[in-house]
Amino acid sequence: MGLWSRFWSWLSPPEPVVNAPAQAVEGPAPTRSVHRHTRTANRPRPTAHVAVELPAEPSRESASLEAEDEELEAALIYDLTVRCRQLSEALDEEEPDLALLVERLRGEPGDALPQIPAAAQEGLALTVNPDVEVTALVQTFERDPSLAQALLRTANSSYYGFSSPCTSIGKAVVKMGRRGLRNVLLAQIMRGLVVRPGAAFGDMPTEVWAHMSESAPLARRLAPIFGADPEEAFALALLHDAGKLVVFEAASALRRTLRREVQVQDPTLIGRCLDLLHEPLGGLAVLKWGFGPEVARVVAHHHRRPAPKHVRSPLSETIYLADKLELAGDVSTANLEAIWARGRLSGDPARVSELPTDTWSRRALVEAGQA
Repeated sequence: MGLWSRFWSWLSPPEPVVNAPAQAVEGPAPTRSVHRHTRTANRPRPTAHVAVELPAEPSRESASLEAEDEELEAALIYDLTVRCRQLSEALDEEEPDLALLVERLRGEPGDALPQIPAAAQEGLALTVNPDVEVTALVQTFERDPSLAQALLRTANSSYYGFSSPCTSIGKAVVKMGRRGLRNVLLAQIMRGLVVRPGAAFGDMPTEVWAHMSESAPLARRLAPIFGADPEEAFALALLHDAGKLVVFEAASALRRTLRREVQVQDPTLIGRCLDLLHEPLGGLAVLKWGFGPEVARVVAHHHRRPAPKHVRSPLSETIYLADKLELAGDVSTANLEAIWARGRLSGDPARVSELPTDTWSRRALVEAGQA
């Protein structure tokens, strides 16, 4: 049984009451005209424009969407192979370094998946073991100053609602419960996987991480709309773009192999490659990390392309909505009907419209429990 299957198998302490989340909507003309991870303002301008036409979407429905658990890894590899082949045919001579990167991901995807440090794996295992003493959990956080700081910062967020500042790791461990502790650990793990693959990628890695970490508190607060568990939604939002971190890791490895910078004439193509590859790569990554097929399916299909027609997944719907709303960034433009229709979402979009707007700011996201 994978780590994530065990995450859902134990009973945690009652979760604290959450104030209503912020209104966050996607409209036809959001303030952020492009996703943050495809911005090119801080990157060198290409010396020559190369007209490379990449596929808009994979040419067939995802093989992994309906795959059985035991077949999921093979189906994800197949999905990745189809997408990589399409990209390779389009890039080829025009963007040789990007073509090399795609071929590396296509040929040996397992080699490109980063490892979670053993100590972090041990910490996650402790948080899912109901027989572990509180003292063992406290020691896990006490041994790592960065973990201790993250724990206390999260414990003192508005989400957990301490009546007075919490300065005790022991008190924070008891108050937050195992799932809360798991999410602190998971945030630290994912932050540690962010690498700098070179100048061609600019600020993409940190922008992707910012999106993941800011989507998490949104997902937790949107989860009740779909009947999803808030803490599970938080954790999955931290994982949903893991496939992009895999691409950055592979680019870093290619840079070391070439012993030079990865050269990209048109940086906007990096964003398109990320968009096409990150879902199956993310699904493969969370499988490798032991989080199980349920989590892998959500991560591998969080853009819901194509949207499931018959099987409803409250967590998948929550992550889809949180992803869209965090990227929208402008609460004054509302096109919830379009979001609901494209994602085939259940629930009532009016519940998002009724949420207060004062918690959509960056500061409020942190105070709402961002680890």
